[in-house]
Amino acid sequence: ERILRAGRLLDDDDVDEEDRVLLVHVREIETALAQTEIASADYNTVRALAVGDLKSFAGFRIIKMGNRAGEGGLAIDGGGVRQCWAWQKKAVGVAYGAIKETDISWLGDYGSWIASGFLKMGACVIDGAGCVEVLCDEVA
Repeated sequence: ERILRAGRLLDDDDVDEEDRVLLVHVREIETALAQTEIASADYNTVRALAVGDLKSFAGFRIIKMGNRAGEGGLAIDGGGVRQCWAWQKKAVGVAYGAIKETDISWLGDYGSWIASGFLKMGACVIDGAGCVEVLCDEVA
């Protein structure tokens, strides 16, 4: 019902139906696959339970994210409610600085060259009506 509500909130603001994305924690996929409306062929032509994954539902392309301990991941409060997000692709922008760096180094231990590229980037919301917060109860 939260996925459908996110879609309705975007529809209420006349947000384009193409390229909608839903970012959730991996535990939310577990919860969703336990719902009959998602996992049953009686309700869905997508056999999400048989495949064991959920790539799309209700017009959203679903991206799942783990804990990302070093980066923070998706926020969760003390009561077990996780903050997930739904958005339309054109509502979010990306910016990158002119700081581009490439480094080519010899690794003697491996007897090979390694090429590393670095780029500083960031994201921002361009259209607030195209982004919706989705709060999910965390599975224990």
